[in-house]
This record gives sequence, C-alpha cells and structure tokens, in this order.
Amino acid sequence: LADSLGLTDGLNLDANAPITRGQAATLFAQALSTDTQSGAPYYKERATTVEENVLLLATNVTADDQSSGAIRTSVGTYLPAADGVNPVALLGQRGVLMLDENQEIISFVPDESTSVSITLSGSAQATYLKDSTGTRYNISGSTPAFTANSAAEAKTYADIWSQLRSGTQVTLFFQGGKVSSIYYGSGTSVSESAVVVSADGPSASTFYGITNGASNFSVNKSGQSIRVSDIKKNDVATYDAMSNTLVVSDLRLSCVYESAAPNTTTPTHITALGHEFELLPTALDISDDIKLGSTMSLLLTADGKVAAMKDPSRDTRSTAIGLAGATSVEVLLPAGGSITLTSEKEISTSAQNQLVIVTSNSARDINASRVTGSASGAFNLDKMTLGSAPVSPLVTVYEKVSGGAVVPVSLSDLDMDSISEKNIAAVHEDSSGTVTAIVLNAITGNTYTYGGLVEGSQFGGSMGGKDFYNRTITVKNAGRGESPAISEMLTGVSFKTGDFGGVVIGADKKAASVIVLEPIKGVSRNDFFSVDGKDYVNANGKTYQVSQNVECFNGDLNSWLDTGNPLSDIIAYSNDLTIYVDPIGQQVRIITANIR
Repeated sequence: LADSLGLTDGLNLDANAPITRGQAATLFAQALSTDTQSGAPYYKERATTVEENVLLLATNVTADDQSSGAIRTSVGTYLPAADGVNPVALLGQRGVLMLDENQEIISFVPDESTSVSITLSGSAQATYLKDSTGTRYNISGSTPAFTANSAAEAKTYADIWSQLRSGTQVTLFFQGGKVSSIYYGSGTSVSESAVVVSADGPSASTFYGITNGASNFSVNKSGQSIRVSDIKKNDVATYDAMSNTLVVSDLRLSCVYESAAPNTTTPTHITALGHEFELLPTALDISDDIKLGSTMSLLLTADGKVAAMKDPSRDTRSTAIGLAGATSVEVLLPAGGSITLTSEKEISTSAQNQLVIVTSNSARDINASRVTGSASGAFNLDKMTLGSAPVSPLVTVYEKVSGGAVVPVSLSDLDMDSISEKNIAAVHEDSSGTVTAIVLNAITGNTYTYGGLVEGSQFGGSMGGKDFYNRTITVKNAGRGESPAISEMLTGVSFKTGDFGGVVIGADKKAASVIVLEPIKGVSRNDFFSVDGKDYVNANGKTYQVSQNVECFNGDLNSWLDTGNPLSDIIAYSNDLTIYVDPIGQQVRIITANIR
C-alpha cells in the first residue's frame, strides 16, 4: 500500500526493512504530500494554515516580538511550534509551510522543484543572466526575487536585475522548466551579528559564533573567493547561511560621531557625514568608548552596517572610496551598490568627478584625495587579473581623459582581451590584495559628451587697451540621460560650427578634450541588428556597436530626437542614414537622417 501511494518513492524498501531516521523523515514528508480520499494533500488536514510555494530564507533570526530562534520565509517570519528547531539543511528549499492555530510552524514540506546555484559572469540583463560557464538562463521580469533579508512582499526580477553584478551568487528555482523564483545574496550582511577580526590570518574557529559552529564555509571578500588565512586584522565578517558563505569586508570610514538614535547609551543608528548608519546589535559590545563629537573609525559590513566604532589609528585608517561630486561622495560598498556621504563645504575642485578616498576630521566636512595606486601589469579581462593580482568580479571600472572627469564603464563595454599597463591611470586593492576599482585612460570613448558642435566666443579681458575673446564650444544634443548638452565651455581646439563630435569637461571647467567625428554615409535601416540586447550596424564592410546613449538628429525636423528609443525612431523615419563613429571605442555615437 505504501508503494502504491508513493510513500516509499526513492527509498528501495521492503515491508520488513529496518529504516534510518533520514528514511523515516522522507516517509513522513511524502505522507504529508500524499492525497487523501478527498483528493486534497494530507498536509491540508494537519495544519490550520497552509502556505504553498514558500522559500526558506534564514533560520535562527529574531521575530517581530523580539523572540529568538525564528525562521524567515518568503511569506514572513515565524516561530517554530517546538523549541530548538534550526533547519539549516532546508535553507534555500521551496515547499509547503504548515502553521498551527498560533501561526507557528509545525512543518515544512519541500516540493519537487529543482534549483541551481550559480555565480554571475558579467552583469545581469533585463531578460536573462549568464553563469561562469556561459550558460544562459532566461528570466521573466515578474519572477519573484528574494534575499535572506527579504520582507514578506517579494521584489521582482525587474526590480533588482540592474543590481546583480558580475560575481554575485544567485540561486534559481525552476518549475515546469522555467525559472519560478530567484534568491540572490552572498554579499549582504544577513547575520544579525558580526566578527571583527583582531589579527591577521584567523582560523575557522574565530567565526564559530556566527556560523553556529560550521567550519566548511566558503569565504567571499570583495566578490572574490579567498582563504580564511587571507582575512586581515580589522576585517569584518558576517555569515550568509543560505549559501554557507562568510562575507568579509575591509570597509572603514574615518569620520566624526555627529549624532545617535534613539540615544547615545544604546543607539541603533548613528549619523556621520549626513548618512544614517545602522548598528549591528554586537557593535556596542565591540566598540571603544566613543563620545559624540569624537573622531572615530567605523568598521563596516559589506553592505554598510556598523560592526564597530574605534579610535582612529594606522590600523583603522579609512579605506572608503567613491566618486566625488561638488559636496558629496558616492562611496562604493564591497557587496555592490553605494551610500551617499555629504559635506557642508565644497570638496576640492581637483577631487570633484574623480575616484577618491574619503576621510573626515570635522563634522559634516569631507576630505577627498584621488585614488592613485598604480598598475603592476596589464589588465587581463579573460583571466580577470591585473598583473599578478586577482581582479574582483565586482570590480568597479572607470574611464577618463587626461584632465577630465571619470565616468563609470561596464565590463561588458570592454571588448578586448587585455588592457596594457600604460592605459591604466589608477588602481585600488582591498586589504587582501584583490583589485576592486580601476581607472582607465581613454579606452571606450564613453567619457565624451557627443552632439553638434557650435563655436562661440567669450570675453576674456583687456590687454594693451584692447579687448580679447576666448573661443568656446557648445555641444547640442537631446540632453537625455547621461549625455547632457554642454554650454560655452572654453577651449583652444580648432573646429567649426556644424561639426559632429564629442567634448570632455575638465576639472577647471574647460574643455579637456575635443574630437570631431568623421561620417560614414549611405547606411540603411537593414544594416542595423541586435544581439543579446545590444545594437550593431554594418557599414563599409565593418560591424560597429551602437552606443546605448546614441544621439540621433532628424534633418527634416532640424532637431535632436528626445524620445524613449531614438535609434528605433530614426531608423523608422529614414532609410538613408549617416553614422558617426568615435575613434577611441569605435562605437556609433551619432546618427543623422536627411541632412541637406
């Protein structure tokens, strides 16, 4: 009878066979899933409330009423009905959650859905992602997406795909051959406690307090797998039980303790440089006696939570880097993403629009100095190494023209095998020697603002009783997205009104570089095609990628196309097009139609 009902599926038992506890658990799980005479699964008779298609996200967490030992699921956080239940082996499983009349968990029955855990190769795309072997997984934008910290309401893949960078670990769950939900993590501070390492080269036992005694965990720092012995003094470790990963951060910020909430005795949040930092519960136990108004070093988790507050010293000096504006810096987090720090005083003009290291010696004022680390060899994009140093899968890449602002560059835009040492302007490494940020010299051409060039003049002063004027350049385009128009920037470069080209703005508010683009005429709409979400065009026997920020000019209307998809619109309007390719990255930057 058991065989006919499917209770013994996969167990290879006969009626008189002794069974192990594991086999008994399988029998119970399959019994709960078996249909009764009414045609409904048996678990519906044994539970007051049943939740189906539930992911088990985290165990041993704090419930809403501050009770410990709760279990976080994709539909909420619940206490188990029995004491001491910590089903770590079921993390990441999907199935049926059975609740009693007190809304406590009486059982969780895994379903037959399959899953696979992958490491992303390249950033995720809107409709798919690829793993490190090149395997592509198509994902609908409406697919539910969870982290171990997920609230009851899940986000969708459409909400989060742009956050999934190369190196992120993702678990895909399948139903009916399609991805039905995803879990992404191993970079977030999913533990409610942290370990601040007191000396170089700790052992696995150093972290037993947050791993519940597990010693077979993997270690991830800056998106790179490292050994436990590679962890350094003052690194901060948290634990992602779902992926059994120790997440390590060397992010530190030197700043002034400005305020605390709800009080300074037991704060849950502190404010520094205009940002409110969350304190992990363990932070107060491992922090020095820091008072309001004191200069301190914050030791931060990979997602920017405070694990400790310490007196500033050589060992705790700031490692926070980011892109500087006039009065703020977007500081990069080791897990990806950023936090914004603000300054009441203007940041040094030489540091604005540059990759900088952030420190602060007075409240609400940022000191920013450029990242100047030099390359020790070529950047090999296939092996992800720079010289002999490993490059993080989460590496942040920027590009600049000498004297100009740095601009973020996607790894997918670097269509080459390697970049020579001479084309690398600056490098930043974490404390374990992994390269986490790179500034390139004029590789892709993305640093330029492209459009129609207009020559003008600007009063420069008087000399010898005569007035003199300086040449200026204005760039006219649609003013969309990351390519706003430039107005009357001083320049010494020769060009003429009507040229199509690009301009880089320097730190001195002058044109640091100007290029004039050469036209390729006679391009038809049939010459354009798309591959993996990128647009290309065949012209003069070559294939060029079309920039995502391509500017399109309609000669009949005498206007730049300010639409959601100017490429599609210009192709639809005319079959006789002219493209303009930049000489640096060989991408199509401007397309014109019907210019007489």
